[in-house]
Amino acid sequence: MTGRLEQDSETRISIMAVGDDDQSIYGFRNANIRFIKQFKQDYDAKTFYMVENYRSSYPIIQASASFIALNENRMKKDQSCRINQKRKAQKQMYESMERAALIQLIHAPDIASQAVFVAETIKQILNQNPATKPGDIAIVSRQGISYPSLVAVRMALAKENIDFCYSIKNSAGFPMFRVREIQEFVSYLDRFKKKSLRPLDLKQEILARFDRENTWTNQIEQILESWCQINNDMEISIARAKDFVLETLLEERREHKTGNGVFMGTVHSVKGMEFPIVFILDGGWKHNDIEEERRLFYVGMTRAKERLFLCHVNNTSNPHIRSLKGNCFIHEKAIMTSGIKGFSDDLTVSTLGMADIYLNYPGLFPDYHEIHRYLSNLETGAKVRLMEQKDRVYIVNDTDQIIASLSKKGSARWLPHIQNILNARVLGIIRRSRQENEEKGYKKVKIESWELPVVEILHRKFIKDFHLS
Repeated sequence: MTGRLEQDSETRISIMAVGDDDQSIYGFRNANIRFIKQFKQDYDAKTFYMVENYRSSYPIIQASASFIALNENRMKKDQSCRINQKRKAQKQMYESMERAALIQLIHAPDIASQAVFVAETIKQILNQNPATKPGDIAIVSRQGISYPSLVAVRMALAKENIDFCYSIKNSAGFPMFRVREIQEFVSYLDRFKKKSLRPLDLKQEILARFDRENTWTNQIEQILESWCQINNDMEISIARAKDFVLETLLEERREHKTGNGVFMGTVHSVKGMEFPIVFILDGGWKHNDIEEERRLFYVGMTRAKERLFLCHVNNTSNPHIRSLKGNCFIHEKAIMTSGIKGFSDDLTVSTLGMADIYLNYPGLFPDYHEIHRYLSNLETGAKVRLMEQKDRVYIVNDTDQIIASLSKKGSARWLPHIQNILNARVLGIIRRSRQENEEKGYKKVKIESWELPVVEILHRKFIKDFHLS
């Protein structure tokens, strides 16, 4: 950079960089901690260590610090992370701590048992602590939602009727701002932006507009609850509320979250986030490039604010368990074998993305056609199924009425595998309009706007398809 080699301190540029080599987890994108070291060398930079942790409980800080200290290639070898000064009174000897305050290391017989433990523990936490919401909890995995560990957890959470969401891959093109409930929410704020309301009144007025509760209305309620918490009980312009809402929704979109609930995702997807309660699943942890793998596990551990559960499936080659065993801030527990009806290791989850759907299909019918009534009555979470008809695949509702069609590409992909589908559900209903239409044949569209379902499918893996979500 210009001025880097200037000898005169007055003309040399001033620049500051902030980084944490212990959280360098993007080696697959060519990220490397040598760039941090090179910066220090190039600019003869002074180094200041920020080692106070303002997030996690004392046991989590101590155990994670001991864990990451195993890495040799660190810039903070002589600087251990510690609890921040204002919380210093929380420091305790582990002997005086209640068992529940320690990190829990759970040894499970298999993946299904791990998932059942997680779901039942979450249910118990929610029942015993009314102030704790599903969105306060994260389930973190080395692998994505399509792999067995998270598929099993997804099925176990569904069995316990616990709302969950996850980070959807970019290629699915999930257009959150077109979701029916989100559009109604933002439209209301825009329509009444010149009006002023107390935050609590705004919350009640908006929620009253929705007849049924689902993951999207829960997300709206959470956003409005945050608006109430940061504002006092006085009338505030709805225009200001709209700015806050849009900023929050943009953040949600960056995280590619499918609604609201217990968050499930990879460690990479939760970097920068925090949750009061975190579960780290076993499965897929690697032995190669062990220092980056250890940094990845460390990032997962330090997402937790209050409680941390580390899972270990017996007879797996998890490289981190041995170094965690015996830590005085970790309590170990073995659990019994449990099963999940219908689960097997060959199950995976896929989302029908925008490329899989014939986006114009409902728009080809006039507004009085019954397909629009079926779509209007369709709810998030509803069960649907895929049906073959004349070499095309259609989405039908619970009364076998066609509500959408797959594109040629989507039909070709799913036609040979319909028999391997165990379950399909609606993630959300999105709205399209003639104005934003980019498909060929848009001139055949007969109405100005229509709705489409975004569908998640639980199915057996395609033998020739190794591109997991």
